[in-house]
Amino acid sequence: MKKFLFVMLILILPCIFFGCGGEKAKNSKVLYVGTSMDFAPFEFTENRDRDVKGFDIDIMRAIGKELGYEIVFHDIGFDDLLNVLEKGNVDVVISAVTITDERENKVDFTKPYYDSGLAIAMRRDDNDIQSFTDLPGKKVAVVVGTTAAVEMREQKSVEVIELPTVVDAFHSLLSGNVNAVISDKPIIDYYLNTNEGVNIKTLPVLFKREYYGIAVRKNNKELFNSVDDALQKIKDKGIYDKIYEKWFGEIKK
Repeated sequence: MKKFLFVMLILILPCIFFGCGGEKAKNSKVLYVGTSMDFAPFEFTENRDRDVKGFDIDIMRAIGKELGYEIVFHDIGFDDLLNVLEKGNVDVVISAVTITDERENKVDFTKPYYDSGLAIAMRRDDNDIQSFTDLPGKKVAVVVGTTAAVEMREQKSVEVIELPTVVDAFHSLLSGNVNAVISDKPIIDYYLNTNEGVNIKTLPVLFKREYYGIAVRKNNKELFNSVDDALQKIKDKGIYDKIYEKWFGEIKK
């Protein structure tokens, strides 16, 4: 009996892990997408719900539908996203990633899908910071691996505190450990809009305008062209506009 059960397990286990419908498994199209699930409203989870949501997530799912791909997201620390992509552990990265010359040396970016910029946030009772020129001598929190971290490190008279997530940065600001947070404007705006009454304000001026792109490995031109074309198609069909309005309100033409 034990021998019989052992043989049955040998026959059944491959079906459990790989599926017995050989033709279906062979024809399945899956796109593995790396994202850092702590950048609301672009990609995030709420409470203990591990179902990731956000603007980037909806955009990537729309692209997957256009291409006929199932989209599988992998939560990766922002600082490791492009390294994981280069190693081939994911096919695509979308995570509010700013297109920069340095990053373009490592990966290919689609056409920009979101216009952004760096903004500054401070406590409401702080009147010392009126512009970015007031940052020298101050402690500034940024998210590790972001363009905000790169830009602030170049400001030699600013003490830069690099933290894992933007939520950590805001907690550090509220606790008085830093004087300001530098991050992408839509991320700061979303935090303030979803934490009404929090003791934080932001300046209207942007430190630097930025553009987000979807990243693909340089040796994967076929996939790159497919994703780039699909991004344009969802724009042409009005799908992009509907997703944008869902997360940010009416598009300003």
